[in-house]
Amino acid sequence: MKKLYSQFNRIAIDESIESMQVSEQEIERIKQRVLKQKKCQLPRGLSVAVISIVMVILAGTITGITNPAFAANLPIIGNIFELFKDNEEEYIFDNYQDYASQVGITQESNGVSMTITDVVYDKENITIGYTLETKHDLGEDPFMEGDWELKTLTKDNHLLNYHGSTGASQLIEQIDEHTYAGIYMIQLKAGDHPDKIKLNWNKHKIGSFDRDNPPYSMVNPVEGSWNFELTLKAIEREVQKFDDLVSSSEGLEVRLKSISKSPITTSFHFTEIVEANYRNEDWASVFINYKVTDDLGNEYTVVWNGAQGTNPYVMTSRSVTTAINKEASSLIITPIAEIYKMKDSDASNGEMEIVKGPFHLDPIVVPLEKE
Repeated sequence: MKKLYSQFNRIAIDESIESMQVSEQEIERIKQRVLKQKKCQLPRGLSVAVISIVMVILAGTITGITNPAFAANLPIIGNIFELFKDNEEEYIFDNYQDYASQVGITQESNGVSMTITDVVYDKENITIGYTLETKHDLGEDPFMEGDWELKTLTKDNHLLNYHGSTGASQLIEQIDEHTYAGIYMIQLKAGDHPDKIKLNWNKHKIGSFDRDNPPYSMVNPVEGSWNFELTLKAIEREVQKFDDLVSSSEGLEVRLKSISKSPITTSFHFTEIVEANYRNEDWASVFINYKVTDDLGNEYTVVWNGAQGTNPYVMTSRSVTTAINKEASSLIITPIAEIYKMKDSDASNGEMEIVKGPFHLDPIVVPLEKE
């Protein structure tokens, strides 16, 4: 998954930032980028309000087509993550089913039966597997709006609001005429998170978007009261921090700040910087991929998992792969960058064209702590 340095693009929205107006050009630039992805990014809260709405509406879920192969592998509990394992360009779900908490809670409202099947909380994301049963026509590209609240439990058993999330993403796949399977992933901010957390997931609306006609409203949405309250226990993680692991080349600097490891995922936390001399219209957007190998010769699939920042040229980002081979003693992380500019600075369609790349920055060699 490519990383985008572009004003407001791919910024995971912080709940405390006030909203502001943006130009039609910025909206169209976001549309161009997001429609290139299958992944749906949902900013948390209403900061940069117009951008939030556009990203929520435009970011596409997996096209909802009838899938007999999915249907054949859909025991309602315990296998949702297995259904999406082949989607490695967007997500990593290997071994999730082994560590998921099986839930099996169903809520029915307005002709839609929604069942949460499994949840994984790993202090990086809260990943929810669910199914939908309905006779409503949800369209060719189903999408679910929802809100969530997180709370923590104090030592005195008092509940406190927990503002630890930055955004969310989702996948929905149609299984048959009336059945859908989906995954909803709430991304958490970088940093420490509690061992237990309470999740209230509610205020849902399900439908498809008319992507060709702004303001991209939902077509025939189905609204209902599917309210879920869950107490989640975290999978333990180990964090290895770094101070001096840097790769820089041709106007870009990438710093590896930490690696967070659990039994199912390995998360890489980067700071990505466009140097001051390159912050101009010819560098409107910078996309960064990461190639990760170990000293044993294994190569790992790496996917983007959120970003934060108030400056479009200085971002903190997170990328995720599977658990690293236990015998490996080091990793080699190679940033791969592409530079884009606006195709026509006087036009409002936001179309971009590549001006450089893809090119490799110097690899970062990462020593691994042994367990």
